[in-house]
Amino acid sequence: MKRVSLLASMLCLSFAAVASGAFAQEPAGKPQDPNKPAPQEKAPVAPPKAPAATEKATVVFLGNATCPGDSKPVDREKFVDVDGQRVYVCSDDCLAALKKDPSAAKSALAKAYPTATAIDAKKCSCGEAVEAGKAVEVTFQGKKAKLCCADCVTDFKKSPVTAMVLMTHPDLKDAKNATDPIDGKPIDPTIVGIYKTHLIHFGSWTTAASFEKDPSATVAKLKLSS
Repeated sequence: MKRVSLLASMLCLSFAAVASGAFAQEPAGKPQDPNKPAPQEKAPVAPPKAPAATEKATVVFLGNATCPGDSKPVDREKFVDVDGQRVYVCSDDCLAALKKDPSAAKSALAKAYPTATAIDAKKCSCGEAVEAGKAVEVTFQGKKAKLCCADCVTDFKKSPVTAMVLMTHPDLKDAKNATDPIDGKPIDPTIVGIYKTHLIHFGSWTTAASFEKDPSATVAKLKLSS
């Protein structure tokens, strides 16, 4: 019995020692000097800025997106000209039908451009301001522009696409190239492209697409500032 009592006493003393160590409080830290400024946290480091996007070339298309015959997407190389405007179609069959019947072509024009939306321009195609109450309105392929006088209407109709692009982008400089810079053929007045501050003319949508993919060759050939 004495051995059991002695063993029990030793176990109690060991437990007491462990308990006193486990629950003992750590000494309090040194009090902060009230006259000493608090340590400043480091400002988070901003992530590096992404590089600016490279300027891209853009080909302007002011035509109808769907064929007036069957509402399919148009083929830009297939079209008929009606009253100074262009109607794009989707196939050779639709093209043949409109060329065969002038009345059908006029109906297709009305269907291709059922409404006219005013373009956002503050000046006439000649660069002059349009005075309130004196504007002359002209419509082309679903777009409506205000010109300063009847003389400008005549000039506008010679190249409506170029006129409207310059009206809506007054910072552009017209390269006025008479031949396509890619294949050397005569330009189509309805096909233009924009690169930086340049307005460039093309002879087909195929060459315009090549320009859009890589404008550098066109810019170099026309000796335009990059």
